[in-house]
Amino acid sequence: MEIKPLVFKSYDYVKWINIRKKYNDEYNTTPVFLTEIELKSILALLFSIRYNYPIINKKSIDEIKFILIDEHPITRIPSLFGHQMLENLDKEHMEWFNRLLHNKSYLLSEILKDSELNEFVHLALIDYMAIRKFEYGKFFLKEYSKSIFDSNEVLINTTFDKIKDTLDNTSNKLEFIADKILKANPMTDIKDLLIMSFAFNEYFSKSSNKDVVYAITNYIVKENIYLLSIKKNIFKEAINKTIKRNWNLNRGRGGHKL
Repeated sequence: MEIKPLVFKSYDYVKWINIRKKYNDEYNTTPVFLTEIELKSILALLFSIRYNYPIINKKSIDEIKFILIDEHPITRIPSLFGHQMLENLDKEHMEWFNRLLHNKSYLLSEILKDSELNEFVHLALIDYMAIRKFEYGKFFLKEYSKSIFDSNEVLINTTFDKIKDTLDNTSNKLEFIADKILKANPMTDIKDLLIMSFAFNEYFSKSSNKDVVYAITNYIVKENIYLLSIKKNIFKEAINKTIKRNWNLNRGRGGHKL
């Protein structure tokens, strides 16, 4: 079966907390039929939970509650990607979705445990992540950059062009970026260093052949989505320090090549 690249589309979305408010009187007592927007929003959220937390334990429950608040831009990224997959369902899975939408009502207090919804999420979404991980890695870095890059800082004194030109003339971009980040932030953890280097490279460099980077990004995010969110301000400060460093290449006679 051919799996086509995702076509990224605009869509309507409703937060879990607003769905709860709408059906507050029926939440614990009466199954309700959901609108298409509501069901897709819940399935996207369920994708985020099941993909990032295949095993639920006491620690993960607290982190899942953090995701359900749906107020944190980084922990929302998996749901955004899940929603895009829902907008790109093939004919067979679209028919299944329509049956879930039109033929079934849901008790909201138990909906995240609903066996058929969980089966749908696994078979229609998660099972495809072995292939979609490259698209997801790229998507995550693009969205993640919006949270950790200060656009005003980047644009000051043509900083963007200076960094871009430097990276365009650097053969080993990731090593060069990682070195800059470490010099500005010596105590950086290796996983934090990787994800910041990847985001930096994605933000400033349009080079191709990044599939390995996207696959590693998928792996790091899948294991650390909660930490990436709560450390957002730390990463943002680290990126700002890195941007303020000297981004000129060593061009003097005898200067080393990177």
